[in-house]
Amino acid sequence: LTGAIATTDTGSSAVVLNAGKDTAAGTSTGGNIIVSGGSVTVGAGGRATLYSGDVSDSTGLTALVGSGSGNFRYNSDESVSNFSTPLGSGIYAVYREQVTTDAPLAPATPATENQTVDTVVMSLTSIQPSVNGTQETSSGDSGATSGSLPTEGGYAMGPGAGSGSIDMFSVFELIEDRTL
Repeated sequence: LTGAIATTDTGSSAVVLNAGKDTAAGTSTGGNIIVSGGSVTVGAGGRATLYSGDVSDSTGLTALVGSGSGNFRYNSDESVSNFSTPLGSGIYAVYREQVTTDAPLAPATPATENQTVDTVVMSLTSIQPSVNGTQETSSGDSGATSGSLPTEGGYAMGPGAGSGSIDMFSVFELIEDRTL
Protein backbone atom coordinates (compact mmCIF):
# COMPACT_ATOMS: atom_id res chain seq x y z
CA LEU A 1 0.00 0.00 0.00
CA THR A 2 1.82 3.07 -1.23
CA GLY A 3 -1.06 5.43 -1.95
CA ALA A 4 -4.11 6.85 -0.24
CA ILE A 5 -7.35 4.89 -0.05
CA ALA A 6 -10.20 7.17 0.96
CA THR A 7 -13.96 6.75 1.07
CA THR A 8 -16.88 8.47 2.73
CA ASP A 9 -18.60 5.07 3.15
CA THR A 10 -19.81 4.60 6.74
CA GLY A 11 -20.48 0.86 6.53
CA SER A 12 -18.73 -2.06 8.18
CA SER A 13 -17.16 -3.01 4.83
CA ALA A 14 -16.17 0.48 3.74
CA VAL A 15 -12.67 -0.77 2.86
CA VAL A 16 -11.54 -4.39 2.73
CA LEU A 17 -7.99 -5.31 1.71
CA ASN A 18 -7.06 -8.98 1.73
CA ALA A 19 -3.54 -10.30 1.18
CA GLY A 20 -3.72 -14.05 0.75
CA LYS A 21 -7.46 -14.40 0.25
CA ASP A 22 -8.60 -17.99 0.76
CA THR A 23 -5.49 -18.82 2.85
CA ALA A 24 -6.71 -20.41 6.08
CA ALA A 25 -6.64 -18.77 9.50
CA GLY A 26 -3.63 -19.97 11.48
CA THR A 27 -1.43 -19.87 8.35
CA SER A 28 1.03 -16.98 8.45
CA THR A 29 2.30 -17.50 4.89
CA GLY A 30 0.40 -16.70 1.72
CA GLY A 31 0.51 -12.91 1.57
CA ASN A 32 1.03 -9.81 3.70
CA ILE A 33 -0.05 -6.19 3.49
CA ILE A 34 3.02 -3.96 3.33
CA VAL A 35 2.46 -0.26 3.95
CA SER A 36 4.97 2.27 2.62
CA GLY A 37 3.59 5.79 2.83
CA GLY A 38 0.01 4.71 2.20
CA SER A 39 -3.07 5.67 4.16
CA VAL A 40 -6.65 4.49 4.66
CA THR A 41 -9.60 6.65 5.66
CA VAL A 42 -13.29 5.81 5.94
CA GLY A 43 -16.43 7.81 6.65
CA ALA A 44 -17.58 8.51 10.23
CA GLY A 45 -18.49 5.20 11.86
CA GLY A 46 -17.13 3.19 8.92
CA ARG A 47 -14.65 0.35 9.10
CA ALA A 48 -11.58 -0.64 7.11
CA THR A 49 -10.56 -4.28 7.58
CA LEU A 50 -7.06 -5.19 6.45
CA TYR A 51 -6.42 -8.95 6.29
CA SER A 52 -2.77 -9.94 6.38
CA GLY A 53 -0.65 -13.01 7.13
CA ASP A 54 2.29 -12.55 9.46
CA VAL A 55 2.66 -9.76 12.02
CA SER A 56 6.40 -9.22 11.53
CA ASP A 57 6.24 -9.36 7.71
CA SER A 58 3.29 -6.94 7.46
CA THR A 59 5.62 -3.96 7.43
CA GLY A 60 4.02 -0.63 8.32
CA LEU A 61 0.61 -2.14 9.13
CA THR A 62 0.92 -1.63 12.89
CA ALA A 63 1.70 2.06 12.37
CA LEU A 64 -1.22 2.47 9.96
CA VAL A 65 -3.73 0.87 12.33
CA GLY A 66 -2.21 2.47 15.44
CA SER A 67 -0.01 0.62 17.90
CA GLY A 68 -1.88 0.08 21.15
CA SER A 69 -5.25 0.90 19.57
CA GLY A 70 -6.68 -2.54 20.27
CA ASN A 71 -7.66 -2.81 16.61
CA PHE A 72 -5.69 -6.01 15.96
CA ARG A 73 -7.02 -9.55 15.72
CA TYR A 74 -5.15 -12.83 15.21
CA ASN A 75 -5.65 -16.39 13.96
CA SER A 76 -8.51 -15.22 11.76
CA ASP A 77 -9.32 -14.50 8.13
CA GLU A 78 -12.21 -13.30 5.97
CA SER A 79 -14.15 -16.49 6.77
CA VAL A 80 -13.18 -17.30 10.38
CA SER A 81 -13.18 -14.98 13.41
CA ASN A 82 -11.24 -16.58 16.28
CA PHE A 83 -11.74 -13.65 18.65
CA SER A 84 -14.52 -12.60 20.98
CA THR A 85 -14.38 -8.80 20.86
CA PRO A 86 -16.22 -7.66 17.72
CA LEU A 87 -14.72 -5.21 15.25
CA GLY A 88 -16.00 -1.69 15.65
CA SER A 89 -15.45 1.40 13.55
CA GLY A 90 -12.02 2.54 12.38
CA ILE A 91 -9.10 0.65 10.85
CA TYR A 92 -8.50 -2.98 11.87
CA ALA A 93 -5.71 -5.42 11.02
CA VAL A 94 -6.76 -9.07 11.07
CA TYR A 95 -3.82 -11.49 10.89
CA ARG A 96 -4.03 -15.13 9.86
CA GLU A 97 -1.02 -15.82 12.08
CA GLN A 98 -1.71 -17.49 15.43
CA VAL A 99 0.15 -15.26 17.89
CA THR A 100 1.40 -17.12 20.95
CA THR A 101 2.20 -15.03 23.99
CA ASP A 102 3.76 -15.93 27.31
CA ALA A 103 1.73 -16.13 30.50
CA PRO A 104 4.06 -15.58 33.44
CA LEU A 105 2.77 -16.62 36.83
CA ALA A 106 3.77 -14.70 39.93
CA PRO A 107 2.90 -15.18 43.58
CA ALA A 108 -0.28 -13.29 44.43
CA THR A 109 1.40 -12.23 47.67
CA PRO A 110 4.75 -13.17 49.16
CA ALA A 111 4.73 -15.97 51.71
CA THR A 112 4.80 -14.70 55.28
CA GLU A 113 4.69 -16.31 58.70
CA ASN A 114 1.00 -15.43 59.04
CA GLN A 115 -0.09 -17.33 55.93
CA THR A 116 -1.25 -20.89 55.77
CA VAL A 117 0.01 -23.03 52.92
CA ASP A 118 -3.29 -22.89 51.03
CA THR A 119 -3.21 -19.07 50.96
CA VAL A 120 0.02 -19.05 48.96
CA VAL A 121 -1.50 -19.02 45.47
CA MET A 122 -0.14 -18.25 42.08
CA SER A 123 -1.79 -15.49 40.10
CA LEU A 124 -1.87 -14.99 36.34
CA THR A 125 -0.69 -11.40 36.06
CA SER A 126 -0.54 -10.74 32.33
CA ILE A 127 0.13 -12.18 28.92
CA GLN A 128 3.51 -10.99 27.71
CA PRO A 129 5.05 -9.68 25.56
CA SER A 130 2.68 -7.28 23.91
CA VAL A 131 1.97 -7.66 20.21
CA ASN A 132 1.20 -4.51 18.18
CA GLY A 133 1.19 -2.56 21.44
CA THR A 134 -1.63 -4.69 22.86
CA GLN A 135 -1.27 -6.42 26.22
CA GLU A 136 -3.96 -8.84 27.29
CA THR A 137 -4.46 -9.16 31.03
CA SER A 138 -6.29 -11.47 33.34
CA SER A 139 -6.14 -12.30 37.02
CA GLY A 140 -7.19 -15.05 39.34
CA ASP A 141 -5.67 -17.97 41.17
CA SER A 142 -3.87 -20.59 39.12
CA GLY A 143 -6.67 -23.09 39.64
CA ALA A 144 -9.21 -20.78 37.99
CA THR A 145 -7.28 -19.77 34.87
CA SER A 146 -8.30 -22.71 32.69
CA GLY A 147 -10.93 -21.54 30.23
CA SER A 148 -11.00 -18.00 31.58
CA LEU A 149 -8.01 -16.54 29.79
CA PRO A 150 -8.60 -13.55 27.53
CA THR A 151 -9.59 -14.31 23.94
CA GLU A 152 -10.42 -10.79 22.87
CA GLY A 153 -7.78 -10.67 20.17
CA GLY A 154 -7.39 -14.34 19.25
CA TYR A 155 -4.18 -14.94 21.21
CA ALA A 156 -2.90 -18.43 21.98
CA MET A 157 -1.40 -19.23 25.37
CA GLY A 158 2.23 -20.28 25.78
CA PRO A 159 4.27 -21.00 28.89
CA GLY A 160 5.92 -17.99 30.49
CA ALA A 161 9.49 -17.89 31.67
CA GLY A 162 9.55 -19.14 35.24
CA SER A 163 5.84 -19.80 35.11
CA GLY A 164 4.52 -21.44 38.21
CA SER A 165 7.71 -20.88 40.14
CA ILE A 166 7.53 -20.19 43.84
CA ASP A 167 10.16 -20.35 46.55
CA MET A 168 9.12 -23.70 48.01
CA PHE A 169 11.89 -23.48 50.61
CA SER A 170 10.10 -20.59 52.31
CA VAL A 171 6.78 -22.48 52.15
CA PHE A 172 8.31 -25.60 53.71
CA GLU A 173 10.06 -23.42 56.27
CA LEU A 174 6.66 -21.98 57.25
CA ILE A 175 5.21 -25.48 57.56
CA GLU A 176 8.13 -26.62 59.68
CA ASP A 177 7.79 -23.60 61.98
CA ARG A 178 4.11 -24.40 62.53
CA THR A 179 4.70 -28.05 63.40
CA LEU A 180 7.34 -27.43 66.07
